[in-house]
Amino acid sequence: MYKALIVYFYRSVRDVNATILQFYVKQIIDHLFEYDKKKEKHMDQSANTCWPGFIAGCEALDPKLREQISDWLERSGRSTGIRMFIVALEALQKVWQTRSLPGMQNAPWNRVLEGFSELRVLV
Repeated sequence: MYKALIVYFYRSVRDVNATILQFYVKQIIDHLFEYDKKKEKHMDQSANTCWPGFIAGCEALDPKLREQISDWLERSGRSTGIRMFIVALEALQKVWQTRSLPGMQNAPWNRVLEGFSELRVLV
């Protein structure tokens, strides 16, 4: 959660380029996977927290990191039945599609999602 707050702060408040934050994005994803391993080891069936994964996914630039967070959100949604994970994944895909357009590489995720009425709830 802490690293996700750092990423959120630097992108939303300080408007730092996402490239600078990739170290934190990778750490967030690594921590989410480690947490899942601990939950599995202790047979913990509780739901994951979506927000850190959503923030990491919004700022992930590396296709491998994007694939990892997509898998994590899908798996979390399937294992819990909580639709929030699937909605977050849909939002990430919209952000990634928009950022692939010329001149939109550093577009803030909240501005991207404002254009999609069904995803405004996340903004």
